Amino acid sequence: MAMMTFSLGGLQQWIPTFLSQERGFSLESANLLFGMIIVVDGIFAALIGGWLGDYLLPRMKGSYYFVSAVGMALGVPAMIVALNFRGRAMVPAICVAAFFLLLREGLSRFFTEYYLIPVGVIFVAMVIFMPQGLLGFMRRWLNR
Repeated sequence: MAMMTFSLGGLQQWIPTFLSQERGFSLESANLLFGMIIVVDGIFAALIGGWLGDYLLPRMKGSYYFVSAVGMALGVPAMIVALNFRGRAMVPAICVAAFFLLLREGLSRFFTEYYLIPVGVIFVAMVIFMPQGLLGFMRRWLNR
């Protein structure tokens, strides 16, 4: 789940640049288009994914993971179409891919992933990742 979350964050950061450099969109219009797609798809995918996970929970123990896995299995081919095709098929493919890639259990996983993690794990992550982020920021600032 964590790998999927980080990869989706990277993809969401990269797609507007891809649309700008490879598909001829202005960066502003690419950001606006993709941002609207992510907001609308994210809301509906979280609600539907949460409902599906809750609906399947009495029938299967790992229903939330199952919903995420099915969403990834359906979203990756749509993203491949979105990245490799030009013209009219590209934007609907991005919409479909974003919906399925964001199809997760939404808020029910949010609380377990972000609020119930032991403090020691959070501390270790901060010790490992905070210096890297600060050094990266300082390097960019010094290279101006």
